[in-house]
Parts: sequence; structure tokens; C-alpha cells
Amino acid sequence: MAQPPPAFMKLAAAYGSPPNSFINIIGSVIDVQAPIMTSTGSYMFTFKLLDASLRDSLHGSQGLTVRYFKNDLQSMPQVKSKGDVVLLRNIKLTYRDARPMALSNYQTGVLVFPVASIPAPSYQIAYQGDKQRVTCLGAPLDVQKFNSLEEQAYVIALKQEISPTVDSLPEIGIPANAPAEPAAMRKRPGEDLQSAQAKKARNSSFGQKFREISEVRHYDFADICVQVVKNFPTNYGTCELYVTDYTENKGVFHRPPPEADPDTERDGDKYGYNNDQSKREWPGPYGHLVLKVNLKNPHADFANREVNEGDFLLLRNVKLKAMETSAGRGALEGDMWPDSMDPDKVQIRRFWDKSAPEIQALLERKKRYWDSRSAKAAAVEKEANKERMTHSKRKKLKKQEKAAKAAKAAEKSNTSSEKPDDADDDVPAKRSKVAINPHVRCGHEEVRIKSISEILDEEDERHSNVSPDGASYKLPFINVKYRARARIIDFVPRQLEDFAQPASASTSNPSQDESMLIDYDSSPRYQWSFSLRLECASKSDGPGEQLWVNVEHAEAQYLFGNDLPDPVDLRNDKRLLAKLREKLFQLWGNLEEKGGEEAISNLPFECCLMEYGVQGELECEKSEGGMEDFERAYRLFGVTIS
Repeated sequence: MAQPPPAFMKLAAAYGSPPNSFINIIGSVIDVQAPIMTSTGSYMFTFKLLDASLRDSLHGSQGLTVRYFKNDLQSMPQVKSKGDVVLLRNIKLTYRDARPMALSNYQTGVLVFPVASIPAPSYQIAYQGDKQRVTCLGAPLDVQKFNSLEEQAYVIALKQEISPTVDSLPEIGIPANAPAEPAAMRKRPGEDLQSAQAKKARNSSFGQKFREISEVRHYDFADICVQVVKNFPTNYGTCELYVTDYTENKGVFHRPPPEADPDTERDGDKYGYNNDQSKREWPGPYGHLVLKVNLKNPHADFANREVNEGDFLLLRNVKLKAMETSAGRGALEGDMWPDSMDPDKVQIRRFWDKSAPEIQALLERKKRYWDSRSAKAAAVEKEANKERMTHSKRKKLKKQEKAAKAAKAAEKSNTSSEKPDDADDDVPAKRSKVAINPHVRCGHEEVRIKSISEILDEEDERHSNVSPDGASYKLPFINVKYRARARIIDFVPRQLEDFAQPASASTSNPSQDESMLIDYDSSPRYQWSFSLRLECASKSDGPGEQLWVNVEHAEAQYLFGNDLPDPVDLRNDKRLLAKLREKLFQLWGNLEEKGGEEAISNLPFECCLMEYGVQGELECEKSEGGMEDFERAYRLFGVTIS
């Protein structure tokens, strides 16, 4: 980084100078506003300067604001375009709204070096003698003072250092002596975006710097409200957060969906049951929706201890930067470094309450995105199932689809004939929505939701197999995972006191995908063990479809979160029993206390289900498949009561 000439300081140092200091600075122009007339009748010309030191600092990377005052436009600094280098002597530093600003006075001298006239460093040797000078514009007295070779060399070096940043900015091109337009008619490059951002910031509870990911740009400082997709602690005391607010920014890294990258598929493991961590697919969202944020302490330490995937965060003062690569500018990333004014201050806020309008808007965008993904996945799976069908089954399905299409057309015709004459044909019918339990969170949102009837597979379409010799047989179970939307209508044991059993008496099941569950270091004396009866969330999923799911110790610990300690004998610990009852009330409403014909009052929730096999009590002669003594069972996992 080039050093400024004697008596001049870097802009980063000027940015932190005491108020009312008189300083000498040199910087490259990155923004200009047309001169305007003040209330005293003089003119005010505003522009911003940047150098490498200020660009790379935590504060001020958007430039140091300079306001120059003159009684006539012709005496203003002759700034004409971005990249022009401005030299200022004896300019006064002050603060407005806690931000530094340089103000001219009667002693201030100014020179402007048009960017087109500044030579490349390879020609610098020609400007090291007394014969040739870099072209500069200014008052005659100020031009005569420009006789320092160190100042000239720094102007050349500054252009070289700052040009990659300047080139990425929009053109400005407002001549300093142009007549001032009325404020209502002035329009600068990027004004539409800036106006929208300003309006959003004014309406946001998160302050003036709040931005959506779609709005952030190279060298912005922004506050962003996001959901965590991935959290990767590193070995160097740092952390990499991958976050999204489900708005698109073409500058961030592009993540192709699985259907666009056949290499991400696993042979023989369509549902990821083996779950090799080294080959796990990106969980989504896909496209230009996820921003990588690099954290250093104290932010990294907080994120490594407190932040989990799926959490909602407000990240403050994130510095956006397009990473440089050998091929040019790369993907846009965010950085969160320590605050030089308060090194221990953590700029991460985690939300438990999701009532903030910004989070509600995020959740709405998220729902639209995954609904769209689910529809696409369902269409792909339907076509794949058709390909696997026999000719007779395919013919039968085609006939059923034709009949369903005809029935739908007939229903539409009847509805149209019954509609009042003044009904609006252009207004689509409102689709009924199933209300979801707001106290329950479920992971693996990239997986399409299946109805209970699909999971039960009563026609054994997924459980049918053919041996190498051509013999057909039914599999009692397959190792597969699902995602469902259901409500709880029953549970066992009937007494909550029996939900915790001595460890030796708890039911054990075959090994399972440990990465999907919580690992515990020691075996408790008591373990959770109970079962829930689930019913489809809506009539459209198949009325009356139900199944029992088991909830074992690890899954129950995940379900209850950090609010409940390890289980004990609930008959001797009434406080824990009361906490358990309160927690389950959030999950199943009045299910426990309802009596007689009283209706169950609870909301459905989304959950992950694991199908597996349990060995029956009676031994029997095994078939060729070797699995006749196994029964199909389901287990709940990946669900947390928040």
C-alpha cells in the first residue's frame, strides 16, 4: 500500500481524527452530487473520496464525505468523473450524525487530477524530473504550490491501487460547475435502488442500514435479517455462516439444484439413508439465494457456541466484498470483523420470536420457494414412477388420469353454471390453507412432504421386489425417511409419568442415521420412550389415514430441546412432570385433558419419519427374502418444540 507524501495522511487516519482538526488528504472520487445553493446564497459541492486504507477498514469503506463551499460555481473543484484524484490542504474535519465529514474553509487549497491524465506506473519515470508534471486543475496559486515529486508519485500510485474498486462503481459524470437542478428533479445513477432501500430502511425496525440480500453490493456495509442454512466452525477460531433471506442476488455464489447436477446422486441410496457426511448434498435453497459470511471473534465464538442451522439472525455491520480470483471478480461474500471501537461487542442477534415484519416476510418468501420446489419434485417423481411401471399399470394409470381430468372438467362446468351472474370470472378461487403449529420446527425442508397414505404404501408399490431369479416378493420394510404434515390424535403410555422409563426397560431399535440425531456422551438412568398416533393434516391427504410413530430417547431429547433436563422418575419429580406436560401441550393441545366427546384442539405440524423394521416375538421359517419375522415400524425425528 502506497504511503502518502509528508504532511498528508491516509484517509483511514483522517476518518478517525479528532473533530475540528485541520488535515491534508488525497483521495480518489467515488461519488459526486451536483452543487446546490445554500440558505446563505453560496454554493455547496459534495463528493466522496476513497483510498486503499479506507476501502479496507471496518468503518468508512463507503468513502469520506467532503463538502466544498464557494460563492460561485466556477471556483468549485473541477471534478468531472469517478476516479479523479483530489488533493486537499487545510481542510477541517467535523462530525455529523457521528460520521466524519471534511468541510472547506477560506484556507483550503484544492487540486483535481483528471483520471484520464494520470499515467500508468510504467510511465512514472518520465514524471520524476522537473520537465513533466501530471495535469491538474485548480486555482493558479494552488497549481503553483504543486511542485512536490512525492505528491505526484502518490497520485499515480493511488490511481493504480484504487482503480479495481472505482471501476466497479456506477458512472457519476456530474461537472462541478453545472447549474444546480431543483432537488426534486435531480436523479443520480442507482437512485431508484437507493430510494427503495431508504424507504425500506425507514420502515424497518432494524435501522437505516437494513438491507435484503438482493440489495447488497460490493463494498456495502449492511444489516441483514437471515436464516442460517449451514454453520461451519474452522480450526482457526473463525466461522463460516451460510445464510439466506430467500431474495436473489446474482452476485452471490450459484448453487445448482440436484436435478441439474447428476453427480450428486448416490447409487442405491436415493433417500440418503447411508448419509456419508463427505458426500452430503447441499440442502438448499439453490440458485443465487445464499450468502457466505466470514466471521472472526468475538462474532465467531458466539456463532460456534450459540447458532444452529435454521436459526433466524440479525447480522449487523456486515461488510460486503466480491472476492478477487485469478479469473477476475468472484462471488459476493460478507465479512464480520471485530469493532475497533468496541472489540468485544457481538453484532449477532438471535430471534426466538418471529413476529418481526422482516422475519414474517422472509418466511413467506421461504414458503413460496419450497412450495415451488416441492411441486417440481412431485412432477419429477411422478414421471420416474411411470417409467418404472409395467405396461399394464401404466395403462391403468393413464385411464385413471383421464377419468380424473374429465371429472374435474365436469365439476368446473357445474360450478360455473351455479355461479351468480355478477360473479367476477377473473378472480381465482381462494385455496384453503392448513394452519401449522407455530411452536414446532422441522428440519430437512428440501424434502417433499408426503401424505400418510403415501407413507403407508398400502398397495406395496415401493415394497415390492424381484429376486435375481425373477421371483416377486414383498419387503416387510425398507430403510427410508419421509417428511409429513400431521396432527396427533392419541399417545401411549396413557400416563405421562410413564414417558420416562428405566434405561434397562426402554425399547431398543436397530442402528440408525446418527447424523440426524443428537449424540449424548453418557447413558442416563432413565430414558424417554413413548409413541404418538398421527393423522393426516387435511382431508385432501386422505381422510382417516393414521399411523403410530415411536419416539425414543435421542429423538425425544431433540423434540424437547434445551428446556427439559434429562429424564428421571417422573412420579418423584413433579416439577419435571409439569414442565413435560407444558411442553407437550404446545405440541398436541388439549389431547391429554380432553374428555368424553370433546373434540381434540390442536394444530398439525411438519415432521420427519423414519421407516425401519423390528423383529417379531415369534420365530417362523424365513422366506427366500429372509425377512418374514420383521414388522414395519416408524420413528419420529428431526422435530423441535421451540
